[in-house]
Amino acid sequence: MELARALTAAGRADESRAAVDRALELDPGDLEALMTRFWPADPNDIKAIHDATPALLAFAEAHSGSAGVWRTVARAYLATGRLDEALALFLRALAITPADDELRAEYWTELGRHQRYEEILKDAGTIGDMSQRDWKLRWNEAEAYGGLAKKMEARAAFSAINFDDRLHVDIRRRAKRAVTAIDETPAEASAS
Repeated sequence: MELARALTAAGRADESRAAVDRALELDPGDLEALMTRFWPADPNDIKAIHDATPALLAFAEAHSGSAGVWRTVARAYLATGRLDEALALFLRALAITPADDELRAEYWTELGRHQRYEEILKDAGTIGDMSQRDWKLRWNEAEAYGGLAKKMEARAAFSAINFDDRLHVDIRRRAKRAVTAIDETPAEASAS
């Protein structure tokens, strides 16, 4: 991918594309290579994303054992408004790599964006010790509790992030602010 970027910068598009294709031969689930190969130059061009999706889906079918391709198709479906199909593809990718916290955090973030907090907590219940998982998963879990007006659980989850000295200080400060915000939110406001 470094070579592809350099070739693109040098205006050698065909050679750059060949380098991306070589990267995908080595790892068909490489997210950067997939986005470079199948995503439009304007990542907000919904029509271009829609038009690129059939080729991406064909690539995914040809490499169905790769979580990265299904994650990328899920992103394309999200961009084109196919939420339920996208969420199903995130689950398909997670079935391939269940320990991938980055992938799970992206899935939970989408669930949270659509206020599907129960689904986050249900999936969280399938995970072992959350304190050992990526902070983004723990954050999504805390927000899900907050979204369901479970203040005590949300406060405990954010506090655990705040007191985790393995995390960067900025993350811990954010968690502390989240605890303070929960404490300052009137009960009737949090229930709505």
